[in-house]
Amino acid sequence: MNILAAPYFKKYLDLVQGKSIQVALIDSQQALLATLVGLSEEQWATRYEAQKWSIKEVLQHIIDTERIFAYRALRIARADKSPLLGYDDVAYNEAAEADYKTPKALMDEFNTTRLASISLYASFRPTELDRTGVANNFEISVAATGLISAGHTLHHLNLIKTRYLKH
Repeated sequence: MNILAAPYFKKYLDLVQGKSIQVALIDSQQALLATLVGLSEEQWATRYEAQKWSIKEVLQHIIDTERIFAYRALRIARADKSPLLGYDDVAYNEAAEADYKTPKALMDEFNTTRLASISLYASFRPTELDRTGVANNFEISVAATGLISAGHTLHHLNLIKTRYLKH
């Protein structure tokens, strides 16, 4: 399997090293939800510093990023050679207004998004997973997009555990 991505994504890929895309997506989904399901409303609104995102906003960021990477994966898997633009995650998060959503709505949205991703990556043949394209000025493979999504989830789960729930 061709795992090609910008050096920036190494930190996410390292978190799922040795796992298949399907296993990485399912494992990271279960781990995130196991941590979030028991949080109080106060914890969901927690910001570990004044200008940092709340846990609700972190989950919205995970959802939005996953959707963008799934879109990139589909375009590249279908041999679309058009360069794909990057996105401003801060602007997306501000526009999403996640703090007005309920924790249940956000967890349902995450589950729906993740199940769609699991289905998408399961549908790709090995030749599609190995295809590469350009996203945000860097070459990336379809397989890498799925693993990055799972690793990105785990990265933010680690931040939630160490910075938001450390008390």
